[in-house]
Amino acid sequence: MGWSTYSDQRIKDDIQSNVPGLTFINKLRPVTYKLNIHRENELCGILDTAQWEGKYDIEKITQSGFIAQEVEQAAIESNYPFNGVTAPTGNAKLYSIQYASFVVPLVKAVQELNEQLITQNESLVNQIKAQDALISEMKIRLDQFEQQQKIILELIDQNKK
Repeated sequence: MGWSTYSDQRIKDDIQSNVPGLTFINKLRPVTYKLNIHRENELCGILDTAQWEGKYDIEKITQSGFIAQEVEQAAIESNYPFNGVTAPTGNAKLYSIQYASFVVPLVKAVQELNEQLITQNESLVNQIKAQDALISEMKIRLDQFEQQQKIILELIDQNKK
């Protein structure tokens, strides 16, 4: 069973619909990387002398995610008070990311893309209708020209006799 967070309207104040979607999401750079546990220990001031087989195997695994500093910058550039990045403070020497916090701007981005799709579809439908009307008009004119051509050819044929 997954974890859940209280989301009851009765305990929320200052509710605003101001979450950026694509503006924020398009600034993010998904990456793959390998963790460097030795550097992590060094940055955190951890002296870890214990050794066991497989201790650093995680360094061989390609991970995927974001660079926290880049996410923080994307939020700043988007004027978005994003709570998904925790900057180093006190004992916490490293940036961290709360990946669950990306759900809301991702939902907003999907909604924005859907609106764009609806607008584009409406535009295409209108364009197709206009083209259909033009094609119908051109068919009528073509039929008229063919009838006129037939009459002209008959007149030419009669004049030859």
